[in-house]
This record gives sequence, C-alpha cells and structure tokens, in this order.
Amino acid sequence: MKKRSWVITFVLVVLAGGPVWVLFIREPVRDGWCVLHRRSVGAPYDSQLIGFACQLLKPLASQPEGIRDLPDDFKEPVFYHMELATGPVPIVIDLSKNPRLCLDADQDGGLVEEQTFRPKSLKVDERRLDRFSPLRLQSAGRDNGETTTATFCGIWYSRDQSSYLWLYPTYYRHGKLRLGQTVYHVAVLDGDYDGRFNSTVSLPITDPFRWARADSFAIDYDRDGKFEISLYDRSEVAPLGRLVCVGNAYYSIDVDPGGRRLALKPVEPALGRLVVEPASALMDLRLWSDAADQHLAAAAGGWALPEGRYQTIRAVLYLQDSDRDDWTLTTDTGGELGALAQFEVKAGQTNRLQVGPPFVITADVRPIRNGRVYISPIIRGQGGEEYQAGFLRNGQRGPKRAFRIIAEDGTVLAQDTFEYG
Repeated sequence: MKKRSWVITFVLVVLAGGPVWVLFIREPVRDGWCVLHRRSVGAPYDSQLIGFACQLLKPLASQPEGIRDLPDDFKEPVFYHMELATGPVPIVIDLSKNPRLCLDADQDGGLVEEQTFRPKSLKVDERRLDRFSPLRLQSAGRDNGETTTATFCGIWYSRDQSSYLWLYPTYYRHGKLRLGQTVYHVAVLDGDYDGRFNSTVSLPITDPFRWARADSFAIDYDRDGKFEISLYDRSEVAPLGRLVCVGNAYYSIDVDPGGRRLALKPVEPALGRLVVEPASALMDLRLWSDAADQHLAAAAGGWALPEGRYQTIRAVLYLQDSDRDDWTLTTDTGGELGALAQFEVKAGQTNRLQVGPPFVITADVRPIRNGRVYISPIIRGQGGEEYQAGFLRNGQRGPKRAFRIIAEDGTVLAQDTFEYG
C-alpha cells in the first residue's frame, strides 16, 4: 500500500510539473535564428507594430459592382472596400438594427451565406467605438498551394453613414536571437492580410496613410523591450525588405511563410553610392527600400547603399550661407519630393540627386469654409522637392512672416502676418 501511494504521489508531481516546465524552462537563444511564437497585438492604441499594416476605409458612395446579394436582413447597408494585393474585398455594415458587419470572405461576390459579426462596444478616451473581431480571410497559398487564413479586427468610429472603418491585424509572430554578443527581440506581422509573413515591400508606396501593402519586420535595436516606429529617425518597425542593417553590418531576412521561424544571416550586399548635390548641401534622409530600411545622417560625399529601389519618407536639408548663418529646411509633409521621391541605387554606380538652392517660392492658396482662405508659402528646391515654410536659421525659428493681398490696380486689400500651425 505504501509503495502504491508513493507511485501515485510521483505521478501527480510529474503531471503538475509539466506546466511548470513549460512556463519556467526558457527556450535557448540561438545565433542568427529563432522560433517565432504567436502574440496578440492587444489594444491597437498601444501597439506601434501595426502602424504600417492598418487600413482606414472610407465609406463608398454606393454599392460596388460585383456584389450579387446581401444577407436578407441588411436593410441599411454601408459599403467599404478592403484593399488586398489580389484586389478589393467588399465589406458591408448594416445600420437597420444594432450594427452588424459582413465581408466577402471567399471573394465570390455573394454575401448572403457569409457570417455576420456583431461588435463589442468600447470606450476609449471618452469616445464610443465598435470593435468587430475576429474577422478572417482565406487565401490560396502561393508557395505550396496551402490555404492560409488572415485574422484581423475592425474598429468602427460611430454609427452613421459617414463612419470610417479601421482594420488592423490581431496578432504577430515574436522571437529573439543573438547577433554577435547581443540578443535582440524580433517580430513579423501580416501586413497584407494574406495569412503569410514573407511579403516584401513593393515601391512606390502611394497610400496617404503609409499602408505599405507588405508584411512588417521589427527589431528592438535599443533593447528596451518595445518596438517603436518612426518616420523621422531610425525605425524599429518597417515594411519587410530583403535586408536589415544592424550597426554597420547587413543581414538577409529569411522568414518562413507560416511565420514559424526567422533567420538573419550576415551578408555583404552589392553596393552603389548615393550623393546629394551641390556639395554645400548636407541632408538627413529617411528611406524605405526593398533592400533595407534606412535612416541616413548627413555626410559629406554621400552614402554607400545596397543596390535596390528607395523611396524618401522625409528629408532635412542643412545649408550655410556666405554670412555663415546655418539654415535647416525640412521637406513638407505630404508635399512633393521631386527627385528624392523615388530613385534606384545600382551596384558599382553613383546616383547623384540635385537638391536645394536655387529655391523657387510660390503660394498655396485654398478656400476652406465660412469665407476663410488657407495661404501658405511653398519653398521648392531645384530637384522639385518641397520644404516646410517653418525653416530654422541658426537653430531658431524666424519671426512670423508678413503678407499683403494686392488688387490688380495696386490697392492693398489686406495685410497681416502668418501664424505657425
């Protein structure tokens, strides 16, 4: 009897120890590769990982072509188009009762048999939101014919015909690996909603909300436990490219399509050179690329870059005039970037971009509402790039600019000063 009791006790200890083993025995950190594990995005307002994977959908004016039918009780539909690489996917929200959402998950134009979703009401910063989740789309596999499923969430801002619908992925894949003597956390996210994690960015990106239509890659450079996004400096989150630059070394990014494994392998890519001219002009450049995401600090003589296509997100120009005054000009948000907008770097070649002076200054004049008019100077460099009017001189913002509105006969109709912002 005592022996039997001992055996039972031993079995119970082993069974109880199983979960403890899972929780407390850590997976080893490997050199250059890692197993990726699924993690929830959580509240989208707290996650910078989803920044390049969101879609903000504007309601359509009418029912789009290609929709054959709707669920029988959808009496007040509002239509949206979700954009995928394979084409638009119709989404409809019904207002006739409590809100319900339906999407063309099999992309055949028929919604009468599709699942409908009711939202969970949320309150964020005193605002009421409706959250539809989990939404799913199936795709035919490109790599091996296997069907994959993308899981995402919809946030609806208000309950009327003009409400925007915000979509974002609900989970990402996370791991950690060692490069040299340093351990980095890494992550990938399904940014093009195809259920896979290996879609690299295709340039140019024209979406005003910076949706890259590609998967996202993240690496915690500063090892503070967070993935932080930036359109101004080096970003820890970027559209997935072929390479990543860590320190002064390049690594190829190899992601399993199912998001189960990621490897960073040291490589020496073929390099070309990028130079901005004239020589008196120095620039900081924030670039997206199908090669490697880049933040380039001002350097005389330019930069050596992996061959590939590049798109400028932001540029800062530094000049010194004959009086030794230092001027700083930043490209205008949403403005034209001219020669900086898109360019290619080829191996063994130098690409020279003409920027900066001589400048051409014009005015952007637009009616707003209630008789008010928006007027702003446009500063355009020789490469066609546009800079913000709020430039700096010796690190200081200048005084408010004065203006006059003059009639054809020379009469001054109005005069005042511009206000910043």
